[in-house]
Amino acid sequence: MPTVTTDSIRRSFGAYDEFASKGWVTEPKEIFKAQKETVCLNADGSKTSERIVALSKDEINDKESLLKAHGYDPVYYELVNAKSSIWQQGDGKGVTRNLYSSKITVKPTEAGLDLEDIKRHFEEFKTPYRDLMHISKDRPFGKNIVQLNLVDIHFGRIAEDYETGNVYNMDIARNNMLKVANDFVVETNFDETEYIVMQISQDYFNSSFTGYTTSQSHMQDNATTFNTIFKRGTEALIETIEVVASGARIPVRVVFVSGNHSRFEEQAMAMVLEAYYRNSEIVTVDASPYPRKYITYGNTCIGMTHGSDEKDRLQGLMQVENPTGWADSKYRYWMCGHLHHNDWALRENFGVSIFTLSAMTKMDNWTVKSGYTMANSGCTVFVFDYEKGLKDIKFFYV
Repeated sequence: MPTVTTDSIRRSFGAYDEFASKGWVTEPKEIFKAQKETVCLNADGSKTSERIVALSKDEINDKESLLKAHGYDPVYYELVNAKSSIWQQGDGKGVTRNLYSSKITVKPTEAGLDLEDIKRHFEEFKTPYRDLMHISKDRPFGKNIVQLNLVDIHFGRIAEDYETGNVYNMDIARNNMLKVANDFVVETNFDETEYIVMQISQDYFNSSFTGYTTSQSHMQDNATTFNTIFKRGTEALIETIEVVASGARIPVRVVFVSGNHSRFEEQAMAMVLEAYYRNSEIVTVDASPYPRKYITYGNTCIGMTHGSDEKDRLQGLMQVENPTGWADSKYRYWMCGHLHHNDWALRENFGVSIFTLSAMTKMDNWTVKSGYTMANSGCTVFVFDYEKGLKDIKFFYV
């Protein structure tokens, strides 16, 4: 047996390098592929993945490329941190390529929605009311506006009678919305109405994509997967909008106001609505993410917010954020949700009146356990006169 010396090893490796640089004499069917891969689930719900990846220098520094290389869809996961070290591998043809030992930590995104899938879905969606929507050409100039507040619906919530004393699910939520919309157009006189303000969202969905509230503080009782909740909930809202528009046959201004249960997912829904009605002559959608919205009509300025975050600061925000509307108005109102009860004890501080609106949802396990069982579910409607401000209040129980 020949003696193995340090010099012979050195010469052998030199010969191998020369051979490798010239390529294979007979190329193997499969070039070596690195197999190392580990995945760990962490206590905080994040995941750590470690594997060998073949990426360019630009790709190894790109979040989306890293996520895809580790098998994570950027729609559903976001990168928390990443660490990589480089090594090289010959391809058998005299060319080396960069490989990286890559370790990343990821967590589920707040709004894991596939917007391309949603776009395809709603391109085909059409309600039976679409062809009935039009504006009468001989309609006289309006003297009032009507505000319909569909807030705190918590679409996707599930409640059983034996646990909560009531039943609630997606079918009931949809039927309640359509019933309110139908009763609203039947029982309201729109002869002198210029347009309808339709306030939507404010916890339209029961939870974020993760099943928790946006703040990640409370797990919610949901009926099914969030993508199903999102699609069915958005469809139900489109149907409701079109019942109102086709029944009233006057312009409908849909105003999105975010809540605290599903803030980012509701924003995505509002953007779907905005795109869906982009060519409509009767329905317009305000999908902007700003948490407070304002409308000035004649002597009236209306502010809309969920009311979960502003606390006592609310009474001073309208005059700062909307100084023109404040100055041009005599009657000023805030319309707030969040508390799931109708506050008829109207508060008027610093020149603005604050209403708390009823919720459309029903009780779940947490609300029953906490004793929030004394409020009636429903929708509050306001009529604002151009000159005289708040003229009428209507209530539709569900």
